Amino acid sequence: MADPSEPPAESEAAEAPVETVAAPVTTIPRDFDEVVWDHRVERGIGSGDCPTVSPAVVAPGSYGGPLFDSHFHPPHLPDTPPGYEGGERDLPGFAVSRYHDWTFEPEPTDPIRLQKPIAGRNVTMQDLACLLAADGTDGAFSFFPVFENIQEPALEVAARTVAAHPDLFVPFIMPPGHHDVPPTVDGTVLAEMVGSRPGLFVGYGEIGLYGLGERRAEDDYPPDAEILQGVYRVADEHRLMVYLHPGNGQADGLARALEAHPDIEFIVHGDQIQPFILDLMDRFPNVSFTVNDLVGDQYLLRPEVTREEFFRRTDDFATLLRLDLSVWKPMIEAYPDRFMWGTDRGGQAVWTFDLDVGRRLVAYGRAFIAGLDPSVRERFAYRNAHRIMGSGLDEPVASALTGPPGDTTGVNALHDLLRDERSTIRFGTQADPATVTLGPTDGGRPTLPPYDGKNSLNVKMPVGTPVLAPLDLEFVGFKNRSAVYRQDSPDRPRQEPFDDLELCFESVDEGWPGLVVCAYHLRTTPLLPGHLVNEGCRMEERWTGGGAEAGRIYYLENMSEWENLDPASCEPRLGTVVRRGGILGFSGQVDQNPHVGLRFKVPGAAVNPLTVRGDPNLHWVQPSAFFWWRCHEPGVEFPRGVLAYPFDCGEVAGSATPPTTTTTATAAGSVPTTTRAVVPPVTTVTTAPVTTTTVGALAVDCAFDDGTRRISCRATGGSDGSNRWTSSLGSGWSGGDRYDRELDWGEPSPAVTVRLERCEGGDCEVATATVDLSNRSLGDCPTDFEGWFTTFPLPDLSEVYEVGPPFRIIPDDYKGHGYFRVPSGGNAREVRMPADGILVEGSVYVGETAPEPQYLLVFRTRCEGLSFLFDHVGVPVPSIAALLDWEPTASSATTSIGPVAFSEGDLVGTSIGTVADGNSFLDFGVNDSFARWPTPKHPNAHGRFLTAVCMYDFFDEATAAYLRAYQHAGSTMEEGLCPRG
Repeated sequence: MADPSEPPAESEAAEAPVETVAAPVTTIPRDFDEVVWDHRVERGIGSGDCPTVSPAVVAPGSYGGPLFDSHFHPPHLPDTPPGYEGGERDLPGFAVSRYHDWTFEPEPTDPIRLQKPIAGRNVTMQDLACLLAADGTDGAFSFFPVFENIQEPALEVAARTVAAHPDLFVPFIMPPGHHDVPPTVDGTVLAEMVGSRPGLFVGYGEIGLYGLGERRAEDDYPPDAEILQGVYRVADEHRLMVYLHPGNGQADGLARALEAHPDIEFIVHGDQIQPFILDLMDRFPNVSFTVNDLVGDQYLLRPEVTREEFFRRTDDFATLLRLDLSVWKPMIEAYPDRFMWGTDRGGQAVWTFDLDVGRRLVAYGRAFIAGLDPSVRERFAYRNAHRIMGSGLDEPVASALTGPPGDTTGVNALHDLLRDERSTIRFGTQADPATVTLGPTDGGRPTLPPYDGKNSLNVKMPVGTPVLAPLDLEFVGFKNRSAVYRQDSPDRPRQEPFDDLELCFESVDEGWPGLVVCAYHLRTTPLLPGHLVNEGCRMEERWTGGGAEAGRIYYLENMSEWENLDPASCEPRLGTVVRRGGILGFSGQVDQNPHVGLRFKVPGAAVNPLTVRGDPNLHWVQPSAFFWWRCHEPGVEFPRGVLAYPFDCGEVAGSATPPTTTTTATAAGSVPTTTRAVVPPVTTVTTAPVTTTTVGALAVDCAFDDGTRRISCRATGGSDGSNRWTSSLGSGWSGGDRYDRELDWGEPSPAVTVRLERCEGGDCEVATATVDLSNRSLGDCPTDFEGWFTTFPLPDLSEVYEVGPPFRIIPDDYKGHGYFRVPSGGNAREVRMPADGILVEGSVYVGETAPEPQYLLVFRTRCEGLSFLFDHVGVPVPSIAALLDWEPTASSATTSIGPVAFSEGDLVGTSIGTVADGNSFLDFGVNDSFARWPTPKHPNAHGRFLTAVCMYDFFDEATAAYLRAYQHAGSTMEEGLCPRG
């Protein structure tokens, strides 16, 4: 503690002493110093629950994953004499303490010094925990100041703070010397400090080696100074990281320190060393850099900068990002494993611990990270920090986003062979790029186009081939959809057989935590001993998509977890752990195509926009391109994240014979999967001979089924060769002798041109056909739409005092829909269906004016192409809320939900607008994809607004007149679309 014969430390800004007259004390429970320091420690740590604040919102387009601050300064305790701080003279013992007659210096009035954060005086450690939790920071390298004169209280604050919040504060010890000259204690003192709290600290620093004013020359303490050599010995002994801020001219000294201490992980930062850091990284693997200089001088948290000035200087993200990315992006991407994000909060000004300041720093950091290459973002944001502190994320999971594994021996060695059509086992159709929400969308097989919505990779292999676990997996769900044949309608081809057993697994492998893999089109599996044996677990005659199921199954948009029909008849071994290389099942056959389908979901930071139900942070990937693969062999060590090819590599160029007895390696305590003969004989399907017509020119014969909205085409004539079908609908291409395509609801195509290209060698023939759709049926559409909306969406039309007209032109924006506003505070209003409709899209997001959930809902009508929407529904009915059951984000982008049918007059919601500010309104709009009414042509119109039509045209004449009469007078509308009346 401070010597009472000295004045208070200059760096402390104390409250004015409170003069009190203390009553005589005859018994002193404890020494007054002890009472004071206990009091300061408790006050510095703080207590209580965090205040309720709105959740941090990630801006659209910004990086949304974990975030680790690698440069964070918790405040220090005051080191003034006991009794100096406000209220301390009232503590027990002061009346008889040695400070009772002491005259204290008046409180400094320098406004800059009054900003300095002091633990217990103007901020607490609990405040910091709340701040990090609220601004979206998941943890921080935290530099706890430990002064020699208050060593034990300072260590106690660090220890108790970390114990209370172990996931937030990663503790470094920061022991500056007396008045920062020298900049650190020597090795002997540091060893005593660290030894008094063994295992507490993971690092030493931050220690500033740059100029300290006129008190010493700037190069007195280079990174290889004698006093630091003692510090490095302690750091090496206790396996501490070392965090330095070098000064000008100290690059050579830092190089000498890095070379002399190769086992110490050095972290540096600062503009003085920045010009030399890439050269140092070239030469030394034990140095990393924290980028906390984002937005340049606009961002530096100097003590003379005010909170208001900080916000003013950081308002223009776009300009600042251009500056920062031009400087830092090339450096970070040159050494993606050596740079980390940080803020340098707390060193000089207490306002840097303000929540809004923290959120501004985090928001800018996320925007900056989004500008980096995708493979670098997570490493810069948090993985590099975890790696150097050895937290278990020391090695990024190998993937297309992070790059190849450290050891690439045998990795992807079979990929070229698997893309060769002559291989016995080979890659088949890839996932539809539209379903891939993480990583590369191209799987490398352009000659095998996927169907819309396909989220798996087909692997062609002889029927009954063992399908192997690519990593350690737990069996979590199954569905037996297998059938003797599948034929969806009389005009569709019959597929026989139709093996469609699906199994789903979740990773228990530390290399890929959270990964999901599902295998389908399986013939059978040892994990279901009753499959194809017991009555309730046999094949259906005709495929319906149903069948016995239990556990978790992952579909394109949903995850189901329930039991159906008679799952017990399959004797499922749910919970079994299948180790890498163990047998999951045996491949099946669909008509003449023997293969297995494999779909993978991988956890990611962003939300999967396709997910309707289930974990929204699980993403579909393109398996052959996203992962790194190698062959499984006994005893082979797999690099972190590398998967085993899901088959015996020795069978790729040969033929596979299904075994009659199989054994799957299992975890201790799990159910072994040794089974009796579970693989049934392979069924041979005999089909009529295929007759190839070679006489006459190639032609295309097409038909359209108005009832099913399906276009079906077949090839006639021409020579032999491979077929390539395309159409003006733009849905990729397909092979085979037929083209089938069902029109999407509301697809505005008056005619469709189908093109067939047939090639043999280098010779190609082309034929086309055009299907006229101008007279197609468009559902139940009236001849006159006036009055088609028989129910007004709100309870009382007369309450609507302001109507936002559709087609409003807003600077840099456009609104195709309108709105209805009722008196302020009237949020409790029912919302009802104006006509029959089917809910097909929706979103839940955080409103701009108040942090409340807002629901946007889109309904299709029975007239094809015509839809309507509600937005700013505050409280939807439970059946709708259940479909949008996830945390609101800042984006109002819709996702597919339902479909759920609602009738005219049905209740949709019970609240509108935002309650916090009393803003009571409901957005409403109508869209027509067939443009039967005028639609926007204004250049600002975009997205859904391009098909907006005049909403007034669908109400009765009196309602339409009322709405036009109460239009907002100041609105600017696109002319010619919706007359004001």
